[in-house]
Amino acid sequence: MIRIISLFLLLLVTLQARENPFFPASSHTVSAQEEMPSSSTVTPLKRATMMLSPDAHIIKEVTVRFQTSQGSVETRTITLEHQLDPQLPLFITQSYSGTENRSVTAEVKQPFTTVAVLPGVNFLEDGLNAIKIVTNDSLTKHFSIQHPQRLVLDFARKGSDFASLERTLNGETFRSLRVGSHGDYYRVVITLKSRKKCSIDTAKGSVAIRCP
Repeated sequence: MIRIISLFLLLLVTLQARENPFFPASSHTVSAQEEMPSSSTVTPLKRATMMLSPDAHIIKEVTVRFQTSQGSVETRTITLEHQLDPQLPLFITQSYSGTENRSVTAEVKQPFTTVAVLPGVNFLEDGLNAIKIVTNDSLTKHFSIQHPQRLVLDFARKGSDFASLERTLNGETFRSLRVGSHGDYYRVVITLKSRKKCSIDTAKGSVAIRCP
């Protein structure tokens, strides 16, 4: 009789030691939301911008680190060897051309090349739709003329007496570049191949002309 009572007490202590004896002692259910964020909480990629250090010169490679739909993290790298303009940003954009053709592209601005040089002034073109005028002279006035479309920019410089300059441009947007001295200023005339809406942005030491 004593043995039966002892076994009954031992069984009772064992059952009370566990909160629920019908399930494993350590049970923790991990939901899918804990493992990986829901796609509804992540905003679609439209455009991301990255500025480089002022002394950036050549881009060597681009690496993208991404998470798959199964939750694993992977990377992809492309090797590049292109000259950079540190004053321009790098863009990562996602563009959709139709419902079946989707692509993610890393866009690097086309490097500028020098097309003309005058004392204290450098003229650069990217071959697509942008011209940069590198100078410490102040832009005092600018306007456009039609038929054909020309952009006219006046820069202040006392005693401006350098010889006139004319260059033919071989890019997609611009036809020619002309520069003439007018005493206290010099005038830059840029002729376009077709009519476009252009923007002129001034920064310290440069003026950028873009005609997308």
